[in-house]
This record gives sequence, C-alpha cells and structure tokens, in this order.
Amino acid sequence: MHMRTSKAPLAKWMGTLGMLTATLLASSAWAEDAMPVAGGSLAIALTTDIQGINPGVTRDGNTDAVINHVAEGLVAYKEDGSVGLLGAKSLSVSEDGLSYTFTLRDGMTFHNGAPVTSAEVKWSWDRLLNEQTGWRCRSWFVPGGDVVIQSIDTPDAQTIVFNLVEPTAIFLPKMANHQCIGPILHPDSIGADGKFLTPIATGPYKLAEWKQGEYVILERFEGYVANTDPKSGFAGDRTPYIDSLKFMVVPDAAVAKAALLAGDVQLSREFTPNDLTELETKDGLKVYSSDSFNWKLLLFNRKDGLFTDVNLRQAITEAIDIDEVAQIMSNGLAKGNPSAVPLLSNFHTSVQDQRPAFDPANAKAHAEDADYTGETLKIMTNRRFQDDYDTSLIVQEQLKRAGFNVELEVVEWATQDDAYYAGGYQMMVYSYSPRTEPYLSFELVSDTKPDTAKAHEIVSDEFTALLRQAATTLDTAGRQAAFDAMHRVLIEDLPGASLYNPAVVSASTDRLMGYSEFGVGHPRLWGIWLAE
Repeated sequence: MHMRTSKAPLAKWMGTLGMLTATLLASSAWAEDAMPVAGGSLAIALTTDIQGINPGVTRDGNTDAVINHVAEGLVAYKEDGSVGLLGAKSLSVSEDGLSYTFTLRDGMTFHNGAPVTSAEVKWSWDRLLNEQTGWRCRSWFVPGGDVVIQSIDTPDAQTIVFNLVEPTAIFLPKMANHQCIGPILHPDSIGADGKFLTPIATGPYKLAEWKQGEYVILERFEGYVANTDPKSGFAGDRTPYIDSLKFMVVPDAAVAKAALLAGDVQLSREFTPNDLTELETKDGLKVYSSDSFNWKLLLFNRKDGLFTDVNLRQAITEAIDIDEVAQIMSNGLAKGNPSAVPLLSNFHTSVQDQRPAFDPANAKAHAEDADYTGETLKIMTNRRFQDDYDTSLIVQEQLKRAGFNVELEVVEWATQDDAYYAGGYQMMVYSYSPRTEPYLSFELVSDTKPDTAKAHEIVSDEFTALLRQAATTLDTAGRQAAFDAMHRVLIEDLPGASLYNPAVVSASTDRLMGYSEFGVGHPRLWGIWLAE
C-alpha cells in the first residue's frame, strides 16, 4: 500500500478530474494492531451483479471477486505476483519438469463437512477439463493449449500428481489464475442430471443467498482450517473473522459513494480521483490504494480503416504523453508503462521502458506519411468504468493538441465489449484485468490465425515463436529474453499504445481492521475484522 499523500494541480487539464489519494488517510479511533475479533457483518458495494455461481464457468471480474471467497484451488497468487500454496501445503516438481506433486493441506473440508481428498481434487479437474463443463480456462490445459495435462494421479488420499506432456514455466501461474481459480468442489455440487447446483467448495465463506440484481450473501465457514503459510495475496492463511459478507449491487458510482458515507455499505472499491479528494476530508473513513497488475491501453483497429497503416498508429503513439496520463489519473503516484509487462513485475526491466518517444512534431510527420488529412478519429469509451472515460478525455486532449481531429464515441459497456471482440471501432481505451505472469499479457495482443484474430491483435510467426519460448523456457534469463523481444515487436507493430497500470483504490469504515489492497485488484475479506 502507498504510504503518502499527494495533490497535483489538475485544473490546467480539466475540472472533471480530481485527485487520487494513495494511502490510509483518516485517523482511526481503533488501533490497527489490535487482535482480531470474530463476528459482525460487512456490506460491500459491487458495481454489477455477478454472472453466476459456477466457479470459472460463469464469470467476470465482479463474479471472480465474490466467488474467490467461496472456492479455492491448490495454489494462488502471492502479494508479489508469484505463486503460493493454498489448497496444498506442499509442492514438489520432478527433475524433468513433467510431474507436479501436491500434498493437500491438513484438516481441509468441504462446506458440507466432508473431508477433502485427492479423489475430489481429481474429480474437480476432470470436470474442468471436460469440454461440456464450459470452463473458461480449459483451452490452456488441453491439446492445442500452452500447457497440456497428460494425466492426473492420486497415489494416496492426500497426494495428487499432475503429469504434463512437456515442461513449461507457466503451469503454476495458469493454475493460480484468479479468474479460473481451478476450484476444488464436492461432487454434490452437480445434480443427478449433470447440471451445476451450487458451489460446495473449500473456501472461508459459503454461499448463503443470491438475489439476482440486488445482492449476494456469504456466510463464514465455521469448519474452515486455513493454510499455515502466512497470508500473502490470495495465498496462505485465509482465516475468516467476519460472520457475514453482503455484496450489494450499486451500479451508480455516486450512489455507492453516498452509501459508504451513510454507512449503508462499509467497503466500496470503485472511486475516481474526484471521489477520493472528497473522501479524504470525511471522518470515520479509511482510504486505500495500491499499484496494480491491471493494464490500460489505447487499442487500434489494425484490420479495417485508417489504422491499418502503421504510420498512423505510430503518429498517435508519439502524440500521447503516457507519463502525463498516468500522473493525472493517479495524482502523481504512478508513471506511464509502455509495456505489457506490469511495473510491479520482476520481468519489467529497462528494455520494457523502451517506447516511441513522446514527440508531437514527429507525430505530425508520421501522420503525413499515412496520408492523414484531418479526418475525424474516434476513441470508443464508456461511462460504466469512470477511469476508462477519464483516460479517454486526457488522450483526446493530447491528440487534439498534436493536431488530430478526435472525438469520443461513448457507448454502453456491453457495446464496447462486443466491439472489442468483433471490431467496428477505430481506437478504444480498454482495461485488462490483472495478469501477474507476463506471458498472459502478451497473449492478449496476438493470435496465430488472421481469421480468428481480434481487430487489434498481431498475427506473426515470429511473435508466436517468442510466446512459445517464454512458455517452455524454464530459466529466468531465457524467459526475460523472450519478453524483451516481444516488447520490441509490440512497440514497432503497435497493436495499441500501452498507457499505464491503474492504481487500485478503495475506502471503508474506519472500524475495518486488517484490510489492504494489492496488485491483483480484488478484495480479500479474510483476515479482516470489525473493531468493537
């Protein structure tokens, strides 16, 4: 968590943007180092309803944030983005890199009280790998994917072995992915007709009620036995203290802020810089922020229209001062990131800082090379995610100053998301959810076939070979070389202009103890409690 406050003069830009505070701002009547106290309930504002309750199958970001408290996998991301233990208490890898042996943590039970054994873990993974299940991450682990699981063995009740077709550096990062979870479920989660019923899982909270469009209630799992490793990110100790978590659907940011100030919710996580400026002055609140693995960028439609010409993509990139964008959006706490590799990553080196220099004069020259004569250029954006809209405003202003005729095309989020997959835009400000493994970020801007590639994606045998090198090379130096080479391709081919890694920001009642944000950007509501 950032431990300082800062205010930057934003009036020279536009009054619609405020200031981001990045620390624990308000003093509290309760000592942060007090001993945990069990009990109580916590209401959390959620911008949209969850998509469903089938872990890793019906999902989006908000769904992941809720279900991650219910379902657990064998491993999970740690604070620094590396992989730590969760459902497993130990892990060993064979010398040839083909077999991963997990020992289940002691005392682990399902929400129905049944003990967890390797048989249920194998059943869970067999189900996930079955095409009929519809698991969003199945393609990662089957033939045609980057990690192919050959077989799963259960030598005893506490041990499960994953055997791979070939060695890979990305098996554990993909297994730990918080969007997929790799959930360990009890077979009774599935009805006799094969349909999913409810997640009978192993997490610190159980699903109690979901009233669609209104709220989701989770109740503390009394039989939870935590991993003995220290809490770190999503891994380690997940001991729950609060009895009930109520995720309330509050799609309007102003209403969510009002609900927090009124005490109707005790934690809200969607704020603009303007909101935080106001919240800083309010008694009884804590405000948090963290750097993140999120990735915000301006995507170009390389398939159709003006942006098929790399000279215009180059011109737009040179007209954007990404450091200024990041400074404004974070109130001076962040800097621009021209790379798919997050600034928090150990793989972000000086090579990842290389980029087309901010040079409006050179941008005009490249625009002329593209035969740009003042045609209207449009940036697609939305108001559902305020930071997308605010970022679009800043980029639009910078491009206008460089002589480009730019308009915002403000659409519903669903419309923009459809356009991301289907095309039909020129430029769009888009945000990718956190990927702690750089390989997963580079995957987002490439495809192997022109007919399946999204409008912004690179189709290149060279890039595909580099991706494979990053996946199959086990030594760090070899992987770094692949990431560096892929970055050089991106800043030449320009599927988009990488902008920055947004900060994660939230605010809570000052009675909330032990809470903090971290780079993956989802709440962790275990290990926290309410002061009496």
